[in-house]
Amino acid sequence: MESFGDKKQFVERHKEEISPLVDPNSDIDAALEAYRVKIYKCEKQGDSYDPDAQNVALSVSDPLSFGTARTLIERFLEDRRFKSILLTTDNVAVQGFEGLIKNDRRYKGFGEVNMQGGIIATLGKETTSQPVDIALAFIESQNSPSGSLAYEWKGVYGAKRFYIINEGWNGIGQRLDFFSRLKPGDVDAIVCNDETARRVLSNQLPAFEQKIQATGTPVLDSLGNERALEY
Repeated sequence: MESFGDKKQFVERHKEEISPLVDPNSDIDAALEAYRVKIYKCEKQGDSYDPDAQNVALSVSDPLSFGTARTLIERFLEDRRFKSILLTTDNVAVQGFEGLIKNDRRYKGFGEVNMQGGIIATLGKETTSQPVDIALAFIESQNSPSGSLAYEWKGVYGAKRFYIINEGWNGIGQRLDFFSRLKPGDVDAIVCNDETARRVLSNQLPAFEQKIQATGTPVLDSLGNERALEY
């Protein structure tokens, strides 16, 4: 997509997705930069992790997913059981993470990975040099990285375990295609907020019923509701 014409066609084809992310007066290159997939990596240093600590990878695109992913990442950074974090992101989420990496000292260990050769080649190189123990994906919009990576974390990139996260209470909505090529054996668990969310997902995805688990809501849990009376 080198020529101006190619870039213009791409922006026009995806204008509904790109327009919320950029200044309406920005040029095409700025619009594409705001939209494109980026990969970030954080490797903990020194004695900040246990000898048997694990490598975690996740992909995130949508606003709701960003809130949950941010909470999870901040817990991974504090938890000695995790050694590295590989983050694939675009859309609203990449804007959010760029801001955190620039302004929040907790994210100072994150650096952007040079994607020479494209996303697939870059992830292949990264996961070969540092195998993924746990991969996470969100049930997101059609063009998010999570959609394709859901089929690839285990089979292509060798993740030992793969979990899908659903944060809402309306199940998969219009995102049935997300599961069109997945089999229950491809997923270690689909985690959701509570028993209500679990029943909704079980009704929509009967083949995955045994994989669906209610684990709580990371974003709400992070508010410290258990200490509300102290506040």
